[in-house]
Amino acid sequence: MKHFNFLLFSFFLFLSITSCTLIDDERNRYELLNERDARVLLSEKDSENITIVNRKQFNNIIFSAEKIARINLNNNNFNEIDFSYAELNEVTFNGSDFKHIDFSHATLVNVSFRGASISDAIFNDAKLINVTFEHTTINNSQFNNTLFFNDKLSFVKIKNSSLLNTQMEKSKISNSEFYYSTIKHSKFNNLSIKQTQFTGSKISYSDFSHSNLSNSDFRTAQIDSSSFISSTLNNSNFSKSELNNLNFSHAIAIGSRFERAKISNGNFDNADFRETRFLETHISNSSFIKSNLEFSIFEFAELSNCNISKSIISRTNFKRASLSNCDLSNTKAKWSNFIMTTLNNTNFSFSDVHKADFRGAHLNKVIFKGALNFKNIIGLEN
Repeated sequence: MKHFNFLLFSFFLFLSITSCTLIDDERNRYELLNERDARVLLSEKDSENITIVNRKQFNNIIFSAEKIARINLNNNNFNEIDFSYAELNEVTFNGSDFKHIDFSHATLVNVSFRGASISDAIFNDAKLINVTFEHTTINNSQFNNTLFFNDKLSFVKIKNSSLLNTQMEKSKISNSEFYYSTIKHSKFNNLSIKQTQFTGSKISYSDFSHSNLSNSDFRTAQIDSSSFISSTLNNSNFSKSELNNLNFSHAIAIGSRFERAKISNGNFDNADFRETRFLETHISNSSFIKSNLEFSIFEFAELSNCNISKSIISRTNFKRASLSNCDLSNTKAKWSNFIMTTLNNTNFSFSDVHKADFRGAHLNKVIFKGALNFKNIIGLEN
């Protein structure tokens, strides 16, 4: 009897394992669709209901200029598919895999790519309206002349892609990455772009003005002729980046980092850069007029031909820095640190230098005409 029970148990165990294996194989299998069947599934639908098409393989199919609406295309594979000039409305591609897809000139409305993987895709001249890219990976793709309107990009990884003449309007970007991508003549203004990485990207002639880029990462990026006017950049990181002809006027970047960056022809007028780190930074031909640099650190930095007049540099650290042909006139420089700093052709006229520390500093043609509290300066013979 015991032997019989054991055999019976083994038999049902075998059936259970076999059944699970078959189910797993079924779940992992993608049904390859021919073009005719694919067109039937995607193009002929009851407008009152949502069609569900999952775990299918779409290869080398043309849906150009087609109208596709109210369909669930989650967890499918798409390879060499042409959606150019197509109109997609209320379509979900969640968890799907895309390779060599053409969405050029297409219009996507209320489309979702949550958890999708996209590579070598073309979105040139496309309109993306209320589109969701969440936990989406995008590689080697093109978004040239693309319109993003009221879209959501969250935890998106975009790598080695191009965004030329791209417009982002009323969209939200957060916790996303634009690694080693090219952004040129694009508009990211008036947006929320928090905690987003642009590491190693090349950005030029683009507009980030009036946007919130707090906690964003621009390390090693090359940024040229772009605007950050009135943007919020608190705790952002521009370390080791190359910044040329950028406009940060009226920006707020408290606690940001520009360590070892190269800055030329920059405009920081009327900006708030308190507690910002400029360690070993090279800054040339730049303007900081009426800016707030209180508690910032310029230690070992090199500044040449810079206008810092009428700014607040109280308690700012210029220790061991080098300033050449710089204008610091009419500044509030109380308790600032110039210990062992090299100053050539530097102007402190009419500045408040109360308790400013110049011990061990090297001064050449430095002007203190009309400086306030000069008698309280530290390290210089009165």
